[in-house]
Amino acid sequence: MPLQIYQLKTVTYGLASSPYQAARVLNKLAEDEGHKFPLASKVVTNRFYVDDCLAGSDNLEEATEICRQLRELLGVGGFTLRKWSTNCQTVLQHIPSELWESDSLMEIGRSTVTALGLLWNPRNDSFSFKIPTLPGLSTVTKRIVVSETSQLFDPFGLLGAVVVNARMFVQRLWAKHVSWDEEVSSEESAWWKDFRSELTLLQQLTIPRRVLSNSHRNYHLHCFCDTSEKGYGSCVYVVGPNHGGKIDSHLLITKARVAPLRGLSIPRLELCAAVLGSQLVDKLRNATDFSATVTFWTDSTVVLYWLRAPPTNWKVFVSNRIAEVQRLTKNCQWRHIPTDLNPADRISRGIRPSQIMDDALWWHGPPFLKDPVTCWPKMLPNAIPNSDVDQERRNTVALASIENDDSIVSRFSDLGRLLKTVAWCLRFSNNVRSEKKDRFTGTLTLPELDLAHKTIIRMVPFQMKLNN
Repeated sequence: MPLQIYQLKTVTYGLASSPYQAARVLNKLAEDEGHKFPLASKVVTNRFYVDDCLAGSDNLEEATEICRQLRELLGVGGFTLRKWSTNCQTVLQHIPSELWESDSLMEIGRSTVTALGLLWNPRNDSFSFKIPTLPGLSTVTKRIVVSETSQLFDPFGLLGAVVVNARMFVQRLWAKHVSWDEEVSSEESAWWKDFRSELTLLQQLTIPRRVLSNSHRNYHLHCFCDTSEKGYGSCVYVVGPNHGGKIDSHLLITKARVAPLRGLSIPRLELCAAVLGSQLVDKLRNATDFSATVTFWTDSTVVLYWLRAPPTNWKVFVSNRIAEVQRLTKNCQWRHIPTDLNPADRISRGIRPSQIMDDALWWHGPPFLKDPVTCWPKMLPNAIPNSDVDQERRNTVALASIENDDSIVSRFSDLGRLLKTVAWCLRFSNNVRSEKKDRFTGTLTLPELDLAHKTIIRMVPFQMKLNN
């Protein structure tokens, strides 16, 4: 039978190289044909997430033109974009109906589209969450808890305060060394069953997709950071005028971490939260076209004090993180916020699903964000040193010789003579303690002179002095 060669002409789903191949082909297509389709080229380069394209525009004409260029650009490469969805039916009318997401898209309020793990309703332009249906439980084990926690998919962290609560519970099970299929205690079992029973409430949430007005670009970003013994996190809010010109604030994105079990101090955890917030804002600005000014908030006076000083003033743990925060927030301002006004307090301690539903502080931030700067919490004075600050201060060593008239060093003005004298003394001391065959004789050797040099250095007293 003759040898036959089969050539695969599609990207196989599941291979390690498949995501790279898909992205590389699209980028190459935008590079080669982008000069013909400038609007589509930017979308293909910056708005594709594997095989999903999420893009938009501030006006109808540009949105229609982007759709046309996208179809033509990808058509050059032999690709056909399908499952088109939009919150503007006029734009959709320029696309063949067989390429729409579904026919039910025309039925108001019935269609939702999956977008990066979220459900998007194009009609009312809002996000919602698909919460998995969890079966009834007779026993609760660590395996079940971890499995059900992993099903809470929240890419933007809009439910971060709830999800981190479940992760904190998982950590408690790990800390108690509970095996995978061992039934947890009755108290822990009751807590988890009560918590999971409230998860279905999250399906009732509807979150507006649009957080900025098309006609206004005067907006600002505010990042809040906080920590507790259980965890730490940060949340970012966008503040700007709505269509009516009234100032609105909306939760944009959050990030949370469970506190490590090794037991860091609260000031160090607060600093970790500041690093997390700085990195979150940096990624947000790099991934989007946000160019607004950013204000960072923390309720930790210690972190604010650390940030006002050079990183070299502090110990390695604090120094490295202060340097990172100062680099990422170089042109931004850090301010103090009272704990009761800090929305990041929700994400550092965790809340239940029933509590997040109508929590205005979580969804819209503190009320003063809508007020002028003069109404914001007052800045704290610079000088607030305390034991937490001084504990992380790096100690510097100052070496100073103290003259001692009784020392052999003070009896010589020539280093060479001093070295030889000390070397002869050391030889004598060694010989009187050694057997005859192990004794040194003859002229002084270099190792003996080197040992004498080190001995002289050790003979000179030093004083340790803290650099205040």
